[in-house]
Amino acid sequence: MSEETDEILDYKTKTDRYSRLVSVLYGFSFVFFAYWYFADFAHWPFTGLSLLIGLAILLGITLIRFISKDRRALFEYAYFFGKVVLIAAVFVNFQNLPYAWYFIFTSFGLFLLGLILLNFQPKTTSD
Repeated sequence: MSEETDEILDYKTKTDRYSRLVSVLYGFSFVFFAYWYFADFAHWPFTGLSLLIGLAILLGITLIRFISKDRRALFEYAYFFGKVVLIAAVFVNFQNLPYAWYFIFTSFGLFLLGLILLNFQPKTTSD
């Protein structure tokens, strides 16, 4: 086989080196969100703190996934900032702080901007 076909027939799966860490962090965030959910019904202490820690872990996962990529397209920046603003909106909304809707609409606008930028990416064709 020639070298050109060897590149095409590369069947190695791409594994992210942070995939195990991200899975563990998702588990920790689930534990904190579960405590927050049940503690709110039972009126246990530290409900706001458990929500904040769970959202901070999700923010860490978002940062790890964003930084671990070698090259990022323009729409990925919009998605990243949309996720960060959405995490802030969730915390502001559940803490009954004012201006939660502004955060939610801003994150929606950033996600929409990401979709628009995704459609304007140059199309790569292989002939």
